[in-house]
Amino acid sequence: MKAKKSVKRTNNKKGFTLIEILLIVVIISILMVAVIANSMGAKKNARVNNAKTFLGGALPVVIGCVDSGAVLNVPNEDGTTLICGSFSSSFWPALNWGYTYGSYSFANASDCFFTVNTNNGDNGGALTCSCDTQRCK
Repeated sequence: MKAKKSVKRTNNKKGFTLIEILLIVVIISILMVAVIANSMGAKKNARVNNAKTFLGGALPVVIGCVDSGAVLNVPNEDGTTLICGSFSSSFWPALNWGYTYGSYSFANASDCFFTVNTNNGDNGGALTCSCDTQRCK
């Protein structure tokens, strides 16, 4: 009698299948899109907060100028115009990122404001700096 030969199969396949690799690529792509979207929002918020800080620094000078009865100079975007020529040596803040000065009213210290147009869509289109709240929002 002949003995049966046992055939031993070895499964030495190592590595990843094409489906597994594609799945990993898809997951990494989704994560990258989420990271890029978050970083774009963070850049926009940083621009707005930076503008608020610089513009808020001009408010005490505006209030002092209005209180003293002096004439305020019309702001310009390049930062070369004095806020109040006879009151101080402070300049209107220079604006970057496509921002421009908009409307303003300097009637009195409790009712004065100026706006900054955020032409690139930051902050919904405009920042308003108010003397009564002494904030830009």
